[in-house]
Amino acid sequence: MHGLADVAELGALVQQADALVVGPGLGRSAWAQQCLAVCLAADKPRVFDADALNLLARMPKPPALGELSVVTPHPTEAARLLSCATADVSQDRLRATLRLVELLGCHAVLKGAGSLVASPASAGLLPALCSAGNPGMAVGGWVMCCPACWVRYWLSAFPPRRRRGMLCWCMHRPVINWRKR
Repeated sequence: MHGLADVAELGALVQQADALVVGPGLGRSAWAQQCLAVCLAADKPRVFDADALNLLARMPKPPALGELSVVTPHPTEAARLLSCATADVSQDRLRATLRLVELLGCHAVLKGAGSLVASPASAGLLPALCSAGNPGMAVGGWVMCCPACWVRYWLSAFPPRRRRGMLCWCMHRPVINWRKR
């Protein structure tokens, strides 16, 4: 993590990074939009959450994020991205997750009790259910419980089939540990 006085500094920092977590604490200002643009241009493993998702939802047509990227919305963020009501996402979570993959061209984890994970068709993976979640995960900020340094392993060190499982497991690990107490 690194503070910035100017968006121009971000490009050099992004080039040094192995992977990016974009969104938590970013805000929705013009400065935040400039930071998002720099991160969108980076050809690195990326996780988009929180305000990055809100900024993407404001775009008339969000860009394809690519197979190195994962979006991790809760149902309200997913609804904003899909231009529908949160109730629509909650009614058919699988359909919403698949629509996110199609819209953004990346992996998607729809957080909540029974988080759903889906990938682009080219990955050759079926959607999956992570049963370790709880309703508390369907709120903003949950991805911050995941150490950002693990992102590199989630997206590049594991074979494709394991990447998604590791992402989901790492997101749910605090829940699993809490249940063991």
